[in-house]
Amino acid sequence: MLILTTLYSLDHHAFAEATESLHGRTRVYFAADEQTLLKNGNQTKPKHVPGTPYWVITNTNTGRKCSMIEHIMQSMQFPAELIEKVCGTINPCIRRTRQWQSTTAQDNPRNRVI
Repeated sequence: MLILTTLYSLDHHAFAEATESLHGRTRVYFAADEQTLLKNGNQTKPKHVPGTPYWVITNTNTGRKCSMIEHIMQSMQFPAELIEKVCGTINPCIRRTRQWQSTTAQDNPRNRVI
């Protein structure tokens, strides 16, 4: 929630645009009121994002939460390195996996320039 509050405080308009385009196949993730989120699923466990006019669903898994933050930050044009750091605080496994993939790609002989 603190990350969402911080992103909103940095740029209200960019945050609004990013969250408007963020939704699932059947679910709305962000809304101006709790009822809108409950209408799209009665198990969404909406919570108010402090310091903002927004409500967000909270019963998603950690990967989905990270994906939502990543989408918002990309839409707000944050650098990829910062997005990865923030997502790494939400789910440290994501950061380790990306580091491993990067290292593995560098070690792969097919990826070397001759």
